[in-house]
Parts: sequence; structure tokens; C-alpha cells
Amino acid sequence: MEPIDQHVKANFERYDALVVSEVLEHVDDKVALLSACVKTLKPGGSIFITTMNKTVPMWIGGVVIGEYILNIAPKGTHHWDKMIAPLDVQRILDTMNCQTVLVNGSTYDFCRNTWRWINSTQLCYALQAVKQMPTECS
Repeated sequence: MEPIDQHVKANFERYDALVVSEVLEHVDDKVALLSACVKTLKPGGSIFITTMNKTVPMWIGGVVIGEYILNIAPKGTHHWDKMIAPLDVQRILDTMNCQTVLVNGSTYDFCRNTWRWINSTQLCYALQAVKQMPTECS
């Protein structure tokens, strides 16, 4: 295991796809992490991100109920200031020449112990963005 900034140096534009799953809601410097991740992607490569949305329903359902009532995750695992809305992730990726092609909602079904897709991104979401080919200056 190595820090992402070291990994980037040896793996610049190496990957066709990268998955950042259930990580962003734990990271302080999301721009630095996403920047490093995008640098490892080849032009045309996809980054797939899943994370919690920064919404009141997510806070109540995922944190208050999930951590403090049902004890699904340890208390204090998630923090409001680290959650991020999909539009904010898109804006960050836009600055890195990545075009978002898909945003879809997801939720955990406790009864079936499975994740499922939903039409709302109010709780959790998955996002796919594609690193664009570099453009030449004229």
C-alpha cells in the first residue's frame, strides 16, 4: 500500500478505469484525491465514484439511525462536513477535464442486505465521469 501521490508518479495515465467507492465521505481534501485519481486515468478512461450525499435525509438515515440507533457503522464514522453533493463532485471533475456521463441514486436495502439503484440521489449516489482527450491550443 502506498499514498496516492506516490502511486500517481509511477502510474500516470495508466488506467482505463478507476473506482473510488465509499471513500470521498471520509476525505478532507477531495480535490487533491480526485486530482491524483484523474492523473492515473488514460484520456477516455472512466472514474466511478460512490458516496453519501450531503443531505438532511442522508444525515438522519445514514448517520443518526445507522450509527447511533442501529449500530450498523461505528459511531463517528461519518461527518457532515466531509459529505459531498453530486453537483459539487461534478464541478471538481469538470476542472480536471472530466465530463460526467452518469449520476444515479442508490440505497441499502436492510431487509435483503443488498444495495439497489433508485431514482433519487438524496441518500447515496454513483457517478461516472470520463477523462476527455487533451485539446490543442491554437
